[in-house]
Amino acid sequence: MSNETNRKSTILKICGFIFSGLLGIYSLMYIFAPHHLQRFGAVVRGLFRSGQIWNVTMATSEEGGHYYRLGNLFKKEMQRERHQRLDLRITSGTLENIGLLRSGDVDFALIQGGVQESANLNFKSIAAVAALGWQYVHILVPNNSTIHEFKDLSGKKVSLGPAQSGSAALGKLVFEYFPPSSRINLLYTEIQDAENDFKSGNIEALFAIYDFYSPLLRSLMETGRYRLVPIHEAEAIAQGIPGCFASAIPHSMYGPDRNIPSPQLGQFGTLKVRTLLVCRNSISPFVVQAFLTTLYSARFVKLSRLPELTEDEGRRVFDLPLHPAADRYYRRNDPVTADKYEIGSAFLALLVFVSSVLGYIINRYKMRMLEQKKKNIIPYFEELLLSSIKLTEVNDIEQLKKILDDMMSMQSKAEKEWLEGELDTEHMENLYSIYGIRCDNAFNKMTLLQLIKSYELMEATSEMMRKNMEENKRP
Repeated sequence: MSNETNRKSTILKICGFIFSGLLGIYSLMYIFAPHHLQRFGAVVRGLFRSGQIWNVTMATSEEGGHYYRLGNLFKKEMQRERHQRLDLRITSGTLENIGLLRSGDVDFALIQGGVQESANLNFKSIAAVAALGWQYVHILVPNNSTIHEFKDLSGKKVSLGPAQSGSAALGKLVFEYFPPSSRINLLYTEIQDAENDFKSGNIEALFAIYDFYSPLLRSLMETGRYRLVPIHEAEAIAQGIPGCFASAIPHSMYGPDRNIPSPQLGQFGTLKVRTLLVCRNSISPFVVQAFLTTLYSARFVKLSRLPELTEDEGRRVFDLPLHPAADRYYRRNDPVTADKYEIGSAFLALLVFVSSVLGYIINRYKMRMLEQKKKNIIPYFEELLLSSIKLTEVNDIEQLKKILDDMMSMQSKAEKEWLEGELDTEHMENLYSIYGIRCDNAFNKMTLLQLIKSYELMEATSEMMRKNMEENKRP
């Protein structure tokens, strides 16, 4: 085979080995080390996106609320760690945030878990990114209120907060626990106006859902003018509300002297729901990855004061689908399962199959090239055969010289085509051997003819000398 054929064959082999190797490495990493694959992908994307600024908007809640606090922390940390801009949108809460997501006015939002059942909302265009701990139902009443238990709310004026908040959606379901005869007067008011509403008698209780570190809630409790009402029926109520769970508020969590709830009240029952970070389905995986990396950084976990902010808890978004980028992020450290082993075997089998196909293609290519080069050299062998026939028929030195010149010209042409990779090396060597034999035959015949000619000349010269001698002897 020629150097050109070897070169092309080597290139094909190298490409095949590289492709098979990359496919094998990707398959094994995808199954057994997805976290390293994801990090590598993030590095590659980061190289192409270096210096790129993306504009992202997040819907939060009212100023001083739990979502507002977390949104500002996200904004600060994203700017600090990634130099990316995050704009916050102040809203009434969960229901408004979901509407903004569906309309495409915001990219991310903080919402309350369980609202998809509570408000019968369409979540087709929304995906979950992470669960950010829990929020707890707080029922606030003035210290002088006659309301001491959950059932005492019957017939009272209870504020559920803003109409577009998650507390309003959940509150409606919670108060369905009471029979219709209870005639609870449910109102929608702004949390910031709670003190004025209590003083004016517009409301008698406030139903609010906050985490334990909400600035707005703590500011109300630290006045010492309000207390909390327990929900002893939390277990029973939670049974009928998806995404809502029975819980308790720790003693001495609030109050100017840390006296609310009082230890004397025993277990202070309440309800809890998750805080969810959600986004539009169409949001870039790179942006979701950046949010998750920031979210689970040690600094964010510390500043957020969310003790249950872990990746294991973060993936517990219940019936909301995870964004594909978030799903890959959470699965990167999952243990290898039997299913993954089966997938790995399938990938390896595919790799062997692909390697076999590539080998077959390379061999077929080599054979086709060899056959073509055999066809290309056939005319030269045929020309040598004709030259051999002529050599046997010609007895003239000048004609032999012409045949020899033709063979040399033919050989030079063959050598040129061989250098261009058109002829096979092995067959070219055979051509050289036959060419050498034909040239030797030509030279030998030329030598023989020359000897015959010289002999004839000598004979003629001898005869002429003999005749001259005979003539000289005559008198």
